[in-house]
Amino acid sequence: MWLVLFVMFRRRSLVVSVVLLAAVVPFPGPAAADTSTSSRVASLQAQIGEASRAEVVAMRAWSAVHTRRVAFDTRLARLDGRIGAAEARVAAATRQADRLGAAALRLQRQAQRTRARLRIAKARFRKSAAELYKTGSEASVAYTM
Repeated sequence: MWLVLFVMFRRRSLVVSVVLLAAVVPFPGPAAADTSTSSRVASLQAQIGEASRAEVVAMRAWSAVHTRRVAFDTRLARLDGRIGAAEARVAAATRQADRLGAAALRLQRQAQRTRARLRIAKARFRKSAAELYKTGSEASVAYTM
């Protein structure tokens, strides 16, 4: 893009330089002035036409590059949107995984407490069964727990 702008600026500078040079250079006598002036005018008009054509070509090239850039920017914006949505889904999934991990930890602790209570209950049951066997009375078992 900079190359296109540089070429356009250079062509315009050339046209301005030629016009200024034509204004500064003195004209020879009146008879020669008509011939050389018309050839200078024709030459300047040809250079201006060439510069104008070059400018049109450069502007078309710039327009094509600009159109491509707009298309790329549009695609990039779409991809940025998709990336943002994916990041949001990842964040939500991470939060859900953290919640599930915390719930699993709570359940694991509850299971450990339940296993401990079960062990205690089994030990008491065995003890009361042994007491019942030793004493042979049901009343003594009921009050030992």
